Amino acid sequence: MDSSVFFLLILSFFCLTLTSCVYGSVGDRSEAFRNCLSQCFWRKCPAKAAPQSTIDLPNDDWSRNQPWYLKLLVWECEDECKYSCMWEVVEIFQKNDRAVPQFYGKWPFVRLFGIQEPASALFSVFNGLAHFFMLQKIVQRVPRDAPTYRLWYSYALISMNAWFWSAVFHTRDFPFTEKMDYFGALAGVLFSFYTFILRMIGSDQAWKWLVPGAACLTFFVYHVHYLAFVHFDYGYNMLANVTVGILNSVGWLVFCVVKRNGRSWRDMAPCALSVLFVDCLMLLELLDFPPFLWTFDAHSLWHFGTIPVTFVWYKFLIDDARHLCGIKKTDKIA
Repeated sequence: MDSSVFFLLILSFFCLTLTSCVYGSVGDRSEAFRNCLSQCFWRKCPAKAAPQSTIDLPNDDWSRNQPWYLKLLVWECEDECKYSCMWEVVEIFQKNDRAVPQFYGKWPFVRLFGIQEPASALFSVFNGLAHFFMLQKIVQRVPRDAPTYRLWYSYALISMNAWFWSAVFHTRDFPFTEKMDYFGALAGVLFSFYTFILRMIGSDQAWKWLVPGAACLTFFVYHVHYLAFVHFDYGYNMLANVTVGILNSVGWLVFCVVKRNGRSWRDMAPCALSVLFVDCLMLLELLDFPPFLWTFDAHSLWHFGTIPVTFVWYKFLIDDARHLCGIKKTDKIA
């Protein structure tokens, strides 16, 4: 079995086993956390503590003392209570020599200026900037009439959109930002699979790009509609992403072998290495551990690792586009 397929199958099994724990974890189910929340709601959130009560409830006017950046990122009273109680419970667990717990399916992170997962958010921004930078390289080095110019231009825009929503989601986790992060991620990997199909069969005839394009778009629309309006199923979403990821990964590795077209293995190496390295990075999702310095967890390191891969991958895309035009690597375009 191809190593990339093996890694992705393991990842899919692991992620699917976790989906049942998304809505609750050891930390937020603990009695200490529930008691802390109850007391915090009573002190700070009278509307949450007793929404129908006419009794005067204590209130320390927390909102008046709240920093502007927390207000900007919509940290409500309930969110503040959950955040402060989370750290109280973490301290209790550590004092009793118990493992650091997760809360609502996530590790405890120290927020930075209101950003919930600062490392993942920052690395998502860097990934988006890497795609933007390499898009400029495409514009500079690939002729406008190249068969794949528009394809890779679109790919860069879709990738930047995906990383934008990743940064937003890791900044503040709301149902809307979560959905947009998931939809953006699927759009990116699905469009990459679409580009693989076009590079395999060509795009010289309309049906060659219309048929696979319609199939991918139909699946994407169904996926978004189902998760947004029918049932937000974490297991189904993960299965869909991993399945497309497997097809995409194996497909590009096959492309490196069957579509050399006179090119050396060295010319195809950036493609193969990018795919294999991303597959290896996925193992970080298996090595789930409490965040180092309460900031860097396995997921953030996965985001960090994809930054340099972006430059290698685009190098191949640019060289491949120029190869289709009969342009050598050392040649400049007018």
